[in-house]
Amino acid sequence: MKKLCLLITVIFLMTLNALQAQPVIKKGTIMPGMTSTISLGGAWGSEFMSVGFLKSNDDYKERILNLMPSGGIAVIDNLAVRIQTLIGSRTEISTIDDTEYHSGIFSLGPYVTYYYPVGSFALMADGGVMAGRESYRYSYPGSEYEDQHNVFVIEIFGGIAKNISENVQLNALTGYSRASWKPVDGGDEIEGDVCQGLVIKVGFIILLDLGVL
Repeated sequence: MKKLCLLITVIFLMTLNALQAQPVIKKGTIMPGMTSTISLGGAWGSEFMSVGFLKSNDDYKERILNLMPSGGIAVIDNLAVRIQTLIGSRTEISTIDDTEYHSGIFSLGPYVTYYYPVGSFALMADGGVMAGRESYRYSYPGSEYEDQHNVFVIEIFGGIAKNISENVQLNALTGYSRASWKPVDGGDEIEGDVCQGLVIKVGFIILLDLGVL
């Protein structure tokens, strides 16, 4: 009983502190931003959701360019909803023969972010889903193959946010990300085409207090 009373007291004091603290995001703030991610094993983070990179080895050269822009609005103080998008392309060219692989992906969906003020920074809870389509093309000497798959992503994260100026916020989060592919014409998830695991997300948000709401 004493532990329960103590827990209730702590929760009450934390809630009171959050209500009294200056809001991190004010109601009506417009929030365009950009995010990059790093996969920590199993998830599709660094190769599909990063700003982009170029790498190569003795067998192939690979070029990846991905952007994760978003746009949202604070519906109340410290609670924002936004549309997250994923736009990307990937090219692999064999250095041994004339084999090439090209793919492009586009997806979008709703995300929700809650901020809990703690001194000069804020704790964050963030999550949402994206749905879209990936198109790809293989070309071999004398032949070519094209196809498309539907993509579905679900994510949940926790982290911190810090305003580095009046209108710019940096955030860092870690959590779970799961992506799955299905044939465009229906059917179950493609065997082996489910990526999930721990991901780190780092990004920035521009805060535009336009008093929309």
